Amino acid sequence: MAERTAVDNLATSRIRVVEDLGPLHEEDAASRMRPRATELGIGLALVLGGALLALMAHRAATDEVVVAGAARDLARGDLVVAADLRAIEVPAEIAGAFVPAEEARTLVGLRAVADVAGGAPLQRSQLAAEPPLGAEEALVGVRVRLGHYPEGLARGDAVRVVTVPPPGATGVAAPTLVESVVTVWAVTPPDEFGDDALVTLRGPLSLAGAVAGAEQVRLAAVAP
Repeated sequence: MAERTAVDNLATSRIRVVEDLGPLHEEDAASRMRPRATELGIGLALVLGGALLALMAHRAATDEVVVAGAARDLARGDLVVAADLRAIEVPAEIAGAFVPAEEARTLVGLRAVADVAGGAPLQRSQLAAEPPLGAEEALVGVRVRLGHYPEGLARGDAVRVVTVPPPGATGVAAPTLVESVVTVWAVTPPDEFGDDALVTLRGPLSLAGAVAGAEQVRLAAVAP
């Protein structure tokens, strides 16, 4: 009987030891899992941080900025008025190439130096101020027959003027090349009833006298 009691006590003590070790094994397992959980947390934070940076970069690349644009087609030489301007959104990364919307007012009164399509954003290089006439300059209008001036002649073009006087007694009229290079101020093409274009030239005062007695005027485009 005493031996049996001793055996039971030993078994009970072994069971208690085993039971007491249980929490230790669980704690040991938790301690082993704790670094892994920390690593997973760091990895997740890095992934989320990278995704956030990518999202911010994408949003920055797709952000749009309002700039000044053409409300209609502008032909070379057109004078820009307020009604010719509109606000246009462009991607932020290229907005620096165009005139900011808040500076649109500075474009009024300038002239287009190149054709601009309606709806296109405007660059400073596409517009220029028109210097006022000097004391020795004049605007001179001449009628030029179709075919006696280059096709596509437009405001701002540099030209040389050739005058042909009325025929003399011999019937021969020698053409004369006007010395100065002059600038086209405006061109009104021929209407359906005529063959003459009205071309306004900006040049020295002497230009008015050179073309006054001419029977014909011819224009030749040259380098400015």
